[in-house]
Amino acid sequence: MMKRREFVKLTAASGAALLLAPPVLRFQQSPNPSSDPDIARLADVALESARGEGASYADIRINRYRNQSIGTREKRVTNISNNENFGFGVRVIVDGTWGFAASNIVTKEEVAKVAKAAVKIARANRGIQKEPVQLAAVPSYTETWNTPVKSNPFDIPVADKVALLLGLNEEAMKVKGVTFCSSF
Repeated sequence: MMKRREFVKLTAASGAALLLAPPVLRFQQSPNPSSDPDIARLADVALESARGEGASYADIRINRYRNQSIGTREKRVTNISNNENFGFGVRVIVDGTWGFAASNIVTKEEVAKVAKAAVKIARANRGIQKEPVQLAAVPSYTETWNTPVKSNPFDIPVADKVALLLGLNEEAMKVKGVTFCSSF
């Protein structure tokens, strides 16, 4: 039987190994991803493909999400997971109707395919569109946004996070009438 401390160490090491493993496609993390030439080329492919299929408006959002989840119940760890999602979505307007399609395969070919799919979806949506969408006249722009972070939660060791949760559970279990406690 594995002791909790051994489990936490093993899980932390496994999680770290997963985080360090290269994904199928990774862009350089730059202070301003919108200036990344690979991202700019993908955006161009999406916009040109959508325009070529008849879209009067198109945008693409390329996103990377990184999540970590730790769950405990009383004196044990029930779950530790690390996830990273990377993908994109293309929105278009065709004949005054919105269309949207997305994928987690981030290649030029897939971006072009998804942009064309968004146009097909907009055309399919036309039948239920009561009034055509009219956008305000504003110039196009490229923007990057990152969540402001004072302390990177991924820099905090998993063992420290587990210890905090188990400590909270221990305190909660001291309250009269409490029979179980879960935290995450």
